[in-house]
Amino acid sequence: METYNDVFEKRLSVRAERFDVDAIAEYDLFLSIGEDAFRFAVIDASTKQCLYLEDYAFFKKLSKEELIAVLNRIYENHLFLKANYWNNIRAAFRNTPFTLVPNELFDSKANRKYLRWISPPLPNEEVCATPQQVIDAHTLFKAPKELVLWLENIAYPSRQVQFSHAVCSFLEGIFKYDYNATPVQFHVAVEANQFFIAVTQGSTLEYCNMFQYRTAQDFIYYLLFVIDELKRDPATCHVNFLGQINRQSKVYDIAYRYIKHLHFHERPALGITFDHNFDNVPSYQYFNLLAMHLL
Repeated sequence: METYNDVFEKRLSVRAERFDVDAIAEYDLFLSIGEDAFRFAVIDASTKQCLYLEDYAFFKKLSKEELIAVLNRIYENHLFLKANYWNNIRAAFRNTPFTLVPNELFDSKANRKYLRWISPPLPNEEVCATPQQVIDAHTLFKAPKELVLWLENIAYPSRQVQFSHAVCSFLEGIFKYDYNATPVQFHVAVEANQFFIAVTQGSTLEYCNMFQYRTAQDFIYYLLFVIDELKRDPATCHVNFLGQINRQSKVYDIAYRYIKHLHFHERPALGITFDHNFDNVPSYQYFNLLAMHLL
């Protein structure tokens, strides 16, 4: 790991053999931005091969101003990240509030109203909408205006940046991936202090939410709360773990005490290929990032 002034560290950097910095115009760039980490993936637009993956962890929760300062530092010292000739660029925010609106009720002129009931948008916050074909709905979410402007005017002034929420690729990815034959699935994408949970039955989304947590006890409380609300039995329901979790994690250990059918999927079938340099990378930990190519 590389550490920079006790502010952040580079946790992961993996490059495929055929990555060519001179071929960036043929690659799609996917950015995942949060208060606790910044990640990006480079995927060949035609072959759908993952060519580059990097993960930067922050040592504390950053304010918007601190986050932009850290991103400036990362970009200034990076060989190719700030190139302005990518095929496509999509940035996803991980920590902002969101809601899902069925297409039959969606009105693009009412974006700010949809969020008013869960988290009223402030003047310095953009409200964005991403169509979700797999659930016939739109995801509405807040995006910090300062970050949007930084990406559009500083990082990539000559390219159009598409914006989404991490939950968008999470939903697209879990419907793409056929986990197993059980009728009801609990999908949990874990981050350091939050997790997404989506409950599916066949092609139907029954539940979707995001929870903040501080301890493993908080985590299991919210997870069991959702299971109970949906009148399911923790002893029989199947939970698929994704994101920043492994079998040594405290949240996994406490979850296993209550839920016996816990699953990890080392290579989710997201329509992406990897070369041998990625053999030791558990791609389920970067599920939401890698699934962005499905949007």
